[in-house]
Amino acid sequence: MCVLVLVAGRTFLLLGRNRIGNRRMKLLGEVVAAHPALRTLDLGANAISFAGACHLAEGVRDSASLQRLSLAHNKFAGPAVETFTQMLRHNRSLRAVSMAGNVIGDRGAR
Repeated sequence: MCVLVLVAGRTFLLLGRNRIGNRRMKLLGEVVAAHPALRTLDLGANAISFAGACHLAEGVRDSASLQRLSLAHNKFAGPAVETFTQMLRHNRSLRAVSMAGNVIGDRGAR
């Protein structure tokens, strides 16, 4: 189920548990980069792996409004976390990123 919530000019896109997978992450990354009011994006439990995380990171890097991103309980590991770490060096709007429930290992945790 997709839930789009608009509250006082802020947009929350809740896509958790939708089996989105990797194929749609590039498009979703483009949407994130282009949507000026998107504040929260929940992609928890969507079977996103390294490839999908990389596509999404490209769009999130260019977002000037996204503040919260949940990628909890997906299927990516340390290398995807490294990709997001690099993205965070360019993105100044994100305040919270959740990656709980992924197998990030010691390398990804650094």
